[in-house]
Amino acid sequence: MENYSNPKEWSDEQIIEYLCSYWNCDDFVFDCTINDKPYKTSHPENFKGSITNITNNSKLICYPYSRYPIFFNILATTKFQFQKGQFKMRFELESRERRESLDNMFMLRPVYSSLYLLNAEKMRVFSQKRAEQGKKEHSSAEKELFEYWGVSDCNFIGYYHYDHENEISIVDDIRKPNFAKIPYYPNDAQKKPISLHYKGEIKGIISENYYLFNWRLSGNNPYNPHEIYIDFHFQPQPIRPQWFIDQLFADRYNDKSKNFESSANFLDTLNKQLSAKESTFIYELLQNANDYPVNGVPVDVEFHITDKYLVFMHSGDYFNVRNISGICGINEKEKAANIKTIGYKGIGFKTVFLNNHYVYIKTGDYSFRFDKKASKIKRLEAPWPILPVWTPEDEVEPEIASIFNAANKKYRVKIALRPDNPAILHTGRKNYEALFRDVFDDSNLILFIPNIRSVKVYINGILERDCVIDEAKWLVSDYEENINEDFQALVNKDIDIGKSRIPEKYKDFERTKISFACRKDGRKLLPIENANLYCYLPTSATWGFPFLMNTDMIPKGDRDDIEREVYLKDEDETNFNLELARIAGEKFFSWIKDLMDSGEYDYDSIFALVPDFNKCKKTQGYKYDDLFVTGKNREAQPDAALLLGDKGSTGVEAAQQKVCYQVSPNPVEGNLYIYSPDDKMVTATLWNQAGRLCLESEVMTNGGAVDCSACTPGTYLLTVVCGQERESHKVIIK
Repeated sequence: MENYSNPKEWSDEQIIEYLCSYWNCDDFVFDCTINDKPYKTSHPENFKGSITNITNNSKLICYPYSRYPIFFNILATTKFQFQKGQFKMRFELESRERRESLDNMFMLRPVYSSLYLLNAEKMRVFSQKRAEQGKKEHSSAEKELFEYWGVSDCNFIGYYHYDHENEISIVDDIRKPNFAKIPYYPNDAQKKPISLHYKGEIKGIISENYYLFNWRLSGNNPYNPHEIYIDFHFQPQPIRPQWFIDQLFADRYNDKSKNFESSANFLDTLNKQLSAKESTFIYELLQNANDYPVNGVPVDVEFHITDKYLVFMHSGDYFNVRNISGICGINEKEKAANIKTIGYKGIGFKTVFLNNHYVYIKTGDYSFRFDKKASKIKRLEAPWPILPVWTPEDEVEPEIASIFNAANKKYRVKIALRPDNPAILHTGRKNYEALFRDVFDDSNLILFIPNIRSVKVYINGILERDCVIDEAKWLVSDYEENINEDFQALVNKDIDIGKSRIPEKYKDFERTKISFACRKDGRKLLPIENANLYCYLPTSATWGFPFLMNTDMIPKGDRDDIEREVYLKDEDETNFNLELARIAGEKFFSWIKDLMDSGEYDYDSIFALVPDFNKCKKTQGYKYDDLFVTGKNREAQPDAALLLGDKGSTGVEAAQQKVCYQVSPNPVEGNLYIYSPDDKMVTATLWNQAGRLCLESEVMTNGGAVDCSACTPGTYLLTVVCGQERESHKVIIK
């Protein structure tokens, strides 16, 4: 600032700069005293306390041009709940309008919410002391809740969010301090999750975060003597990372049943089932990155293979207590209710523990590890993959720290895996170097992962793979379809009954997404040989399609195939995956029609995407007799027939599945012959690449000829119809 003569002409940035210089501070965080009585006021009835003795470096601070120490009286209407004593507090500039009206351009105001963030431990101690002082004999209703919920006190963790439209604070997802869910109220026939509502905002806490609350009985509901509300005599506390990790560890470690052996056996069996394929854990890590974009921004991913570690980092959101509890548990289904996530089984992260017996996680203020050789765990042979151990950052090996410290600040989640046998990183038949080169050899791996923008793989500091989808080389077409209400009801019923093979994320899902992809080169679409099926991430299933297809079908745990036995509990034993496959089949024909209507691609290359479904059924990986081309108990069964009508027609029609005819010769320059096991009359139609009818003829199979000599050389679609039998063949005329 060149001119300090008139503060009213300064910007707020200039005023802040000046005050920081004047008070010799970097920001406005000062020591202060909070009192339960107002200070120097002629209207004490308007206030419930005061903030005095505001100091920086033990010196009372005054505004420039003033010799009186700064103080604040706390209005009686302020919802801020406070404790008396010495604290740190953050202050900020008052609004410019108020500063100008009071002729003090330097005026500050207290940020009450900062009290709990800056003095978390001190506030926790105060709350504990207050709780001890206020102990009383619990009522019978309270004791019933303790027993029913399996708790010993009135503490609970809840998710706070604010409904701006209705101006209501909501605390839900109610949990015990070990983050186990608190069930519904006793005798609640509807079994509704508990949700607490309050008019206005809860001061001192931030929306869309978990906090530690205290509850007490409301006593106002004659129909529910167990109804609770938040006890605001105890200020909600932020979840301190180390406390929470220690809580999760203690809960499992101090389990009175000490049922470690069964948990360990379950984890071992689960891990082997999920990790039958070496790349499974890579897919699970990508899944983790995809499911937490920040404000819709696509996620970037990095892998680093070093001398002793595999390091994984992504720019998705920080882990919160819900995420951390999910990866520290067994089948907790932390993402179960979110249809927008591609992870949903609650068990995927456990795949990282098969070859890696040390897993360190750094995200936000959380720093912890899973360590098979940790002293407490090793002594009891406990199930270490569910026992998080708090790990100060200065205890992390330099090899990890150097990569984490050098990483771009956008990487909010950082994970280091140390194999039990370091040789697996670089040598041996299944080493990580070769595995990662192979898995990320082609960018199509991330083609259908909705929220991942790029994946980089570094080996010993050298960039080996850089996967980014090149839109100039790939054609990706997305379709959505509404789910039939009857089918949705069947799915919901199946999930509600329990023990369903259908994940909970599919409850109430109203739309399913289907995507098709192939490579392209200008106007040419390029078929893909033995293309894999995708459920956002690739499976090993290859059904002979010359294109990539992505659906919401449920894959097996190791992604070796699509689940077969996903039957709903109805009379017809509807197969969930077959129903979605039927929708995919219908959308495939829409895709071909859309490609032709676009005029952007050569018709012969579009026709090349139409698979020979008869051959598809004979491919080794084809597990369903009717998958993709039919659905159970459907009268109309689509197959490979594309009926390209005149402009204005539907262009795509369903045809009967059965293949009856052979066509020869092909390519043809004169007569085309149609053969069948028995001699019959059929109608043959020939359609050009513009979708126009060029020839129609009734011929006898086993001898009758279709004269193609008058047709212009090129690629055509021949349809053969006899009664309800209908099929199509691609024909090339010389």
